[in-house]
Amino acid sequence: MKTTETAKHTLEPWYCHYEEGYGFVIMGGEPGTMDYGKIADVMVRGGGESEANAHLIASAPELLEALKDVVDSMSHAAKHNCRNELSYNLILGILPKIKKAISKTEGNQ
Repeated sequence: MKTTETAKHTLEPWYCHYEEGYGFVIMGGEPGTMDYGKIADVMVRGGGESEANAHLIASAPELLEALKDVVDSMSHAAKHNCRNELSYNLILGILPKIKKAISKTEGNQ
């Protein structure tokens, strides 16, 4: 991510895990550090919706970073009229990040 803003949310990585009889818990930061802690609870409601919601929440930082990378590349390409550079950045640089974030959102990681 080229954007120089400091994150205002809990640092990555975010994790999603299930606690029997309770629901899904979203944890963030590196385990064993002061930044590590609970971000959110997602209560079980049946139908698989709760797990999908938990995965979506846990993938938020990666989705945000991927979208910022797309915005940076598109802004640069528009400013410099670099259509080929935009295609190159999207396909080789940013697209894998987007696919990874989508996969995590869908609970495949």
